[in-house]
Amino acid sequence: MSGGNIDKKLLKNSFEKIKKDIRELNQELLELKKEHKRVLEENINLRKELKNSSLDQNTIKEIVSETIKNIKQEDPYKKKVYRKIKRNKKYIIKNRIIELANKRNLTLPEIRDIIIEEDRLCSKATFYRYVNKLKKKQILDEAELEDKTIIIKI
Repeated sequence: MSGGNIDKKLLKNSFEKIKKDIRELNQELLELKKEHKRVLEENINLRKELKNSSLDQNTIKEIVSETIKNIKQEDPYKKKVYRKIKRNKKYIIKNRIIELANKRNLTLPEIRDIIIEEDRLCSKATFYRYVNKLKKKQILDEAELEDKTIIIKI
């Protein structure tokens, strides 16, 4: 690099690495969502069984403590994934917002519902902070389409 010029090849390689990391994180996130859904379904089924059974309180406490032990004994791979996601969470959420704005004609409340309610990626306040930052950077903008204001990627 001389005189402030950017080494285009180095920059391209850096972006390719970032894209690869994002793809891997998205895949890992998808797997975690599937596991989370499975655990929630298992929880619902256990609650149904519990209502239908006549277990005493001590038996219930034993089941709960055993479940907690199993959760605490997570494999190192999951911990590594959690750390990666936590470290790149802001980047992941912003990219998800951009992806939704780019692929579909969605309003801001629709994107908010997907990010917050369905994906459970962040709080409402955090979502709006990210959207405002993306608007300031001129990555996102609003457009009128058939009497509704949609979010678009610039």
